[in-house]
Amino acid sequence: MSVIQLYLGECDGYREKVVFDSEAGRPDIFYVPSLADLTEVAKIKDPGARVEAMKAHRRLAYMFTECKATEDGLVFCYERCAKQDKASDPDPASL
Repeated sequence: MSVIQLYLGECDGYREKVVFDSEAGRPDIFYVPSLADLTEVAKIKDPGARVEAMKAHRRLAYMFTECKATEDGLVFCYERCAKQDKASDPDPASL
């Protein structure tokens, strides 16, 4: 099993298990929710709903830097890249 490891920024130290076909199959930019959103997503009990909420809140960008081989598998290292962040959806009340 491979792991994505995030460095720097708000989600420094965050790890997520992933399955990539090969090192070439990994994304150049990996998006994660903010810590506030992660806290809210973690409260969701239903696994399917939690996955969907996680996908919906991914906005903070981390750029691939290197791949390390460990005893447990590959670790894909990503560093914070704020200029690649996705814009937040507008607040419906402000429309």
